[in-house]
Amino acid sequence: MNLKQLLDMKTFVLSGLIATATIGNNFAHEVHGFYKHDDKDKKEWVEVQKRETNIKEQVAFYQWRINLLWNQYERVIEQVRNSKGNQKELEENRTYFLNVYQQNLQQGVAVEESKKSIARLERQFRKDLVKRRKYELTEIARLRASLKRELLAEERKFEIMKKKNADLTSGKIRRELQHIEDYFAQSKRRIEQAEKDKEISIVADAR
Repeated sequence: MNLKQLLDMKTFVLSGLIATATIGNNFAHEVHGFYKHDDKDKKEWVEVQKRETNIKEQVAFYQWRINLLWNQYERVIEQVRNSKGNQKELEENRTYFLNVYQQNLQQGVAVEESKKSIARLERQFRKDLVKRRKYELTEIARLRASLKRELLAEERKFEIMKKKNADLTSGKIRRELQHIEDYFAQSKRRIEQAEKDKEISIVADAR
């Protein structure tokens, strides 16, 4: 082997070593980049899981809150209807005095006065009954207005939460959010129906 061939071989070997080192460095860089990217994806996945868990908890809270508001509303309405001077008490008083006057009539005692008393009793009963119904309707309307404000405030908070998490597109999360939207819509329909019932009651009293 002459000198030129020896130099060419050394150059070839050296080039091969450099190429191998370069490939090795590039591979190591790519591997490092892969693991670095994988770690980033993992952190993002964990963050998404945390947010979805938080949304589920908030959805459960809103459902509980809506039910609580309705339960409180219905409980207070029941208290109003059962308060002193309610329709049941008025009817019991009417029945008691009506029986007394009717007994007088049957026994022939103070017949004319008993007839007049019965007429006055019936007029007063109707008057008191209308007054009582209007009182209850007024109180219920006030409670319903308060309920509407509370539900609207909760719905606004819910809409803000939904917008903040608009980038979460999993089917389960969308179903959770839709469930609460339906819950709010159902509450609105219940209130609208209650307001219609109020109008019907007022017309009935006017008659």
